[in-house]
Amino acid sequence: MCMEDVRIGRATISADKTISVANTPQLIVESSLDRYCLIISPPLAGQVTIGFDANHVASGSGIVLASGADPLVLTIQEHGDIVRRAFFAAVDTPPRNIGIMYSSLVPIEHGKA
Repeated sequence: MCMEDVRIGRATISADKTISVANTPQLIVESSLDRYCLIISPPLAGQVTIGFDANHVASGSGIVLASGADPLVLTIQEHGDIVRRAFFAAVDTPPRNIGIMYSSLVPIEHGKA
């Protein structure tokens, strides 16, 4: 958190999680107006297809992250509103684990940073 965050009454938080993805589309990241950075890592083997719409992910017409590829890094500065959207995912051969990391600006609670 920096002084500018304090001035506007917001705090920076971040989190990470590992999600086991099946071959049917599932919600992996809920939408959030507070999120400003989102990182999605590819699985260790195979590939994962991600997108905004479960139907597109099911048909394989999303963004494909293959094993060994760089993670998908989305920031509000570079990609705008995309980082705030919900994301769905499906894999080629389930289950596959993917990593999710994100950062958000949230209101500072009284007495807490």
